[in-house]
Amino acid sequence: MIVFTLGYEGKSILELLDLLKENEITLLVDVRENPFSRKKGFSGRELEYYLASCSIGYLHLKELGAPPAMRQKVRREGDYHQFFREYRRHLADQSHMLQEVAEKFSHEVICLLCYEKNPDYCHRTVVAQELSRLFTREISITHLC
Repeated sequence: MIVFTLGYEGKSILELLDLLKENEITLLVDVRENPFSRKKGFSGRELEYYLASCSIGYLHLKELGAPPAMRQKVRREGDYHQFFREYRRHLADQSHMLQEVAEKFSHEVICLLCYEKNPDYCHRTVVAQELSRLFTREISITHLC
């Protein structure tokens, strides 16, 4: 099994859709706390519309987003090790949401979406890692950059 992740920074909506189709993604899981973007096509409802036109499902899970205080702190201080430690603690309280995503693996090809281009600086990587821990089977993480 593979869990895909994707940051849309620097991409157009058409580039995003092409990547998803090339990798046969059937469900995009939006892990932004707020599914809003100044970038055309990437706000929740608009994104959902574009995805539906390609027969790709959309699921926004606000609870898997990084809380604003954590995001502000990492922007201020630049300490990503601390950010990821705090985010993992936050995610521990969201195990029911992780389980919801994990259950979809049996019939969906899933991609986690956030803004940050570099997966090393994005919480979606931690979400993918935690999802892989929920399974007894091997799950690989593939970042679509």
